[in-house]
Amino acid sequence: MSEKFQISDLLSVTFQSLIIDDKLECHDFILSNGKLSVSCLWRLIVDEKILGTSKDIGLDHWMNNFKEPNEILDKYVFGQKITDAYALDGIGDLKIYFENGTKLEVIKDHGSLEVWEVSNDQGLYLLPDAWGTINGWTSADKK
Repeated sequence: MSEKFQISDLLSVTFQSLIIDDKLECHDFILSNGKLSVSCLWRLIVDEKILGTSKDIGLDHWMNNFKEPNEILDKYVFGQKITDAYALDGIGDLKIYFENGTKLEVIKDHGSLEVWEVSNDQGLYLLPDAWGTINGWTSADKK
């Protein structure tokens, strides 16, 4: 059974914007105190329904409200304080809950290294390895 790896450093932080690097297939969520970089599946959940996923970005079909994700993220995520955040150690998923009830789930969907990474301006780094083990350190740990 996986354990929750609580990320208290993210509490009361807000998401500011999303930068998409198509060449590297990376999505960078800019936080008020750092960055969440994601190169695996992520999905936005509102009212217990999946509103869109990273796989929907850029698709052009009539039901895709997530083609341009910044508009929807602006409505449900940007500026909202994070009320809970944790990674599932042994699985590698990341769950982030916002004050308005919206949830952002990052799903470690393959065996690659560093499919997501959190860093902040205080020197915290957090990422899963290929087996889903959550690895974290601070700049103080490097000294």
